[in-house]
Amino acid sequence: MHNLSNLLDDSATSLPVAELAGLARNFLLDAELSDRSPKTIQGERDVLEKLQWWLARRECTACGVEELRGFFLYLQKSHTEPGGRWGNPAGTRPLKPRTIRLYFAYLRAFFNWCVAEKRLSASPLARIPKPRDPGDEVQPFTEREVSALLHAAEKTQEKGRDTAILLTLLDTGLRAQELVDLKFSDVDFDQKSVRVREGKGGKGRTVYLGKRAVRALWRYTQEDGREDDDPLFCSQREGPLTYWGLRQIFRRLGKAAGVKDCHAHRMRHSFAVSFLKAGGSELALMRLLGHTTVQMSSRYVQWAQADLAEQHRAFSPADRLKGTGK
Repeated sequence: MHNLSNLLDDSATSLPVAELAGLARNFLLDAELSDRSPKTIQGERDVLEKLQWWLARRECTACGVEELRGFFLYLQKSHTEPGGRWGNPAGTRPLKPRTIRLYFAYLRAFFNWCVAEKRLSASPLARIPKPRDPGDEVQPFTEREVSALLHAAEKTQEKGRDTAILLTLLDTGLRAQELVDLKFSDVDFDQKSVRVREGKGGKGRTVYLGKRAVRALWRYTQEDGREDDDPLFCSQREGPLTYWGLRQIFRRLGKAAGVKDCHAHRMRHSFAVSFLKAGGSELALMRLLGHTTVQMSSRYVQWAQADLAEQHRAFSPADRLKGTGK
């Protein structure tokens, strides 16, 4: 009886492989109708196609808990397979942990949709632990690293732009995509604020700048003039700066400054931790970062508290007293 119960549970949380392609098409269509970002939809499409490729290669007839466990094991080990990952001879490097987590997130969205559509009673991913990503831990830049990056920005061909980008991210905690999506009219120089029209999840918000960042933005935008609907940050080719262009900027600055693992998201970490250490509230941080729950911002609280404890141990007033006993 126990085995029969398990069998029923498994069948209620698995999909016939023959139906997977049709369900994936409907899921992606619903994603477009719900106005999800094109980047997210393309990521979901790619991952679902790769899942179907793997299931076909293993001659699976169903896709449930055991198959998905095998799929995630393949993601971890596939670079060692003959012929390379996805049958591509070039696929011989291991996937980054954050990439595997992204696969998990895309598949979770699909299987949750299948549950909502009553094609499954529960998501098979509910029984699979979320992949860990050590690189997803809070890793803010140190003050020395920020100073080094700003110094490196002063030596680039686009020093006005690069300096303004660093200071804007440091003062606002914007996501990389949010930064490159900004228009000139989104900046209110009088109020020292920036309007995010559509952040993650389609929600807008307002963030704020300090005097130094405002001055840097004003100088940069006056170099070549801006109309209200022009992009705030431009590439060297005078088009709008892209997400991948921003990554290249941080890669170059990091190399010039001697800062390892240099990317825009670390500026977001730096803003969050600095805000809390300056006395900002967790609720206010949640709103400024565009998080939907306080839990999403709690990791910054933990890091800020740990950092303050470490600073206190390094500079304990009692320990620094002399001649007062051991």
